[in-house]
Amino acid sequence: MKYRSEIDGLRALAVLPVIFFHAGFENFSGGYIGVDVFFVISGYLITTIIINEMGEDRFSLSTFYERRARRILPALFFVMAISIPFAIFWLAPSDLKDYGQSIVSTATFSSNFLFWLESGYFGTAIEFKPLIHTWSLAVEEQYYILFPIFLLFTWHLGLRKLITLLLIIFFISLFLAHIVSVYGVFNRVITGSFYLIPTRAWELLIGVFIAIYLKYYKTKIPISINQTLSILGFFMIIFSISFFDKNTPFPSLYTLIPTLGTGLLIISAVPKTIMHKILSIKQLVFIGLISYSAYLWHQPIFAFARHKISNEIPDSVFLFFTILSLILAYISWRWVERPFRDKNKVDRRGVLNFSVIGILVFIVIGSVLSISDGFIKKYEKIEQDIYSDFINLGVWNPQNMKSVNMKKFNPTDDRKKLLIIGDSYAEDLVNAINESGLNNKYQLSAYRMSRHCGVLYLEREILKSFQPNSCSSQPDLFNERDFYNNNVPINNPKLISLIQEADEIWIQSAWLDWQIPFMRVSLQRLKELNSNIVLFASKKFKIKSASQYKNHYGLKGLREDFKIPESQNFLTRQLHETAILTGVRFIDPMYIICESKLTCKHSFDGKGIISADSGHLTPYGARYFGNKLEEFFLNNETY
Repeated sequence: MKYRSEIDGLRALAVLPVIFFHAGFENFSGGYIGVDVFFVISGYLITTIIINEMGEDRFSLSTFYERRARRILPALFFVMAISIPFAIFWLAPSDLKDYGQSIVSTATFSSNFLFWLESGYFGTAIEFKPLIHTWSLAVEEQYYILFPIFLLFTWHLGLRKLITLLLIIFFISLFLAHIVSVYGVFNRVITGSFYLIPTRAWELLIGVFIAIYLKYYKTKIPISINQTLSILGFFMIIFSISFFDKNTPFPSLYTLIPTLGTGLLIISAVPKTIMHKILSIKQLVFIGLISYSAYLWHQPIFAFARHKISNEIPDSVFLFFTILSLILAYISWRWVERPFRDKNKVDRRGVLNFSVIGILVFIVIGSVLSISDGFIKKYEKIEQDIYSDFINLGVWNPQNMKSVNMKKFNPTDDRKKLLIIGDSYAEDLVNAINESGLNNKYQLSAYRMSRHCGVLYLEREILKSFQPNSCSSQPDLFNERDFYNNNVPINNPKLISLIQEADEIWIQSAWLDWQIPFMRVSLQRLKELNSNIVLFASKKFKIKSASQYKNHYGLKGLREDFKIPESQNFLTRQLHETAILTGVRFIDPMYIICESKLTCKHSFDGKGIISADSGHLTPYGARYFGNKLEEFFLNNETY
């Protein structure tokens, strides 16, 4: 295959925005589309190699897998090996346990499944995961495994039938990606559309189609047209980097902008075009050559820095870490990647042994870290108790709410009928009631909603232009079919019945600024069904992970005061004013926990940490909040 320097320049255009996005630079809010650019490039390059060899009847599956192993595994294993000591010394047990699981999944090409099951790409703790970026490698590795086998079985059908099959797969994949990301179909697996190959395959197939076109159908295109198309492709990518953000549904039809832009560059950035000259600039080509290693290095560096230093790291420091990523990338490219690609230095048997042994070693190391709960036993008993609250927190936090989800009230039960509505912060309310024994006074039912889509009670059309695009049509939210349509409850009579039967309705969410203007009408409409409403504000603490506690606080620092952010107080005041205007009761959890509106502590007895991630409660925090809530009710009968 003829070397194309502009493809390496395009790789640079892909990797730098991803790095800047993960660094948190505001001007690169859509930098994550660099991964999509990589997918198209991979689809093009791999398919070109395969169809060239198949056309000459010399394709070998074992040789293909050997080349992929030489390309991917040495640098990946090198970065993983270097990062393990930092993880052991710097990460708290819960984070080390999670890291161990990610090592196993990365070594077995399945990390996209792990991160899909854990959370969404833009979740609270994503920036703390050193190997979160390997999800895209897993997608590509799964493509490398499946696609050559698919071609082996279908190549004999002829080019036209093969293209027809690929087009069918392409449109099915794109259709699934769009309806899941935008319309909320199969909402339970919505984050899967970001992580999994069924909704990402169409991006790789764009590269496949380009490879087939350039091999079998390419005609001579006037330089002026190539000039125009390549510039258009470049600006499609730049537009996506600049104007997309975490609220853009992804992957979806929106993703066609950067992926088709990439395709136009691959096809039209030919010699004598402006874009060929730009993408062939030596500095860009060099970054493209080391782009794979740069992609591998940047996220572990950023994540460990956030754990060790702080989550609020200045841009100037992240710029230094970006440069460090590129320096390390050169080192691993020069002394790890290149030697392994040289068959004279490492033969096939050497690659096979290295790959098998490496996979097994990382499976063992990761399993030890996971099974030992991140070596939690090496800590003193009091810290073991603190750290144990963080382990499997993602499983513990929602389980109580799930157990009472849409649960019918028992009319013969004398306890007060309480319906809790909201997102994961509402799960904290359920946990506080259960952990403190308040469930002796309440029979609980609950309804879980999405934070990003708004815990609001309005018709779809009212919010359509305001809420994040990815939420505009999700079917299981209050602001959709489950609640109102011209004042007529539809689709979910069970939910309406629960609202009407409840003695009280508690509402809590990680409230967002854009939701405030809708709160007054939202609460008034809910009061048409039940006027006994209690509105809870959100919570904001300083410790964002167990490892931040380990590296910055420790037992002595747990009870030090920290200042409650003014942004949190401002949002709370807005919610309180809305509650007064609508005649609903209001509770500020931060004031109940902290007994102050200005400062708070992460622990009040040194035996546990209130919050696990700056917002959600640990089991210790839930017990503490529940007990304080009970005291509050006893002392404030009308609250």
